[in-house]
Amino acid sequence: MASEEHVDLSVQLPPELGEWLHDEASEQGVPPEALLEQLLSAYRTVSAANEGESYDLDTLLEDREEELDERLETQREEYTELIQDVRERVVQVKRETDRKAAADHTHDELRARLDELATTVEGLEGVRGDLDDLDDSVEELSSELDAGFDNYETILRYLSDTTDDLETKLTKLARLTVDLREEVVRLSAAEARRSSVDTLRLAANREGIERAKCEECSSTVRIGLLTEAACPHCASTFTDIQASDSFGPFGSNRLLTGDAPALPEGAEPDLDEDLDEAFFEEDDRSAPDIEGRE
Repeated sequence: MASEEHVDLSVQLPPELGEWLHDEASEQGVPPEALLEQLLSAYRTVSAANEGESYDLDTLLEDREEELDERLETQREEYTELIQDVRERVVQVKRETDRKAAADHTHDELRARLDELATTVEGLEGVRGDLDDLDDSVEELSSELDAGFDNYETILRYLSDTTDDLETKLTKLARLTVDLREEVVRLSAAEARRSSVDTLRLAANREGIERAKCEECSSTVRIGLLTEAACPHCASTFTDIQASDSFGPFGSNRLLTGDAPALPEGAEPDLDEDLDEAFFEEDDRSAPDIEGRE
């Protein structure tokens, strides 16, 4: 019967499409003719499923590209603001440390940690450079679309892979920012403790006091040996020193105790809410599934 006859058809493909077809067939380990038949079969299946409905592929790709560009630009602005905020806070802590320290006194450990923070900030700049590279890749892909590259399946797969890579880099950037915030808070607290014991030593030096009794436990404390403004015997926090009101051996100097002063306002950066919104917001959108159907 006529319907059972086998008809050989010859299809002349454009050079670019033919080259792509041979590359894909070689990668999958199948003959180019078999791969072409699979693509045609998938096209017929999709056409039959749509029941005559048509869609504009260029419009679909342009919408997806614009959406990705907007998300990339928004997140880049947010990360730039966060990096600038952290950099300003690190500089502020370093300036306060240099201002509070005496002329002949240095905090080698603190300076080393600040140098490490500066290195971390440079690493964040490198991540931002990676984001710029991804943006360049998107622009290059847009140029290929304008030039007539019509392999929509490969394009969408590339866009999906690029988006996944971008999200991975953004998560890494979020973790680095959180670690940096915690380190700034720790350094601020350490500097506050150093400042308290320096202030206590300065007050004792002005009064000519070398030893004093803890107001809480009455233990004698050598002020010059203190590493923090706290009693080494009962761990009570010292707030001030009070010289003896009596002369001779009958009176004693006292180290007053109380609650430690709070950290200066702004010492702890409030980045939690920004990080939650910028890095951990769930996104239920995904690249369209247009894998070839047989």
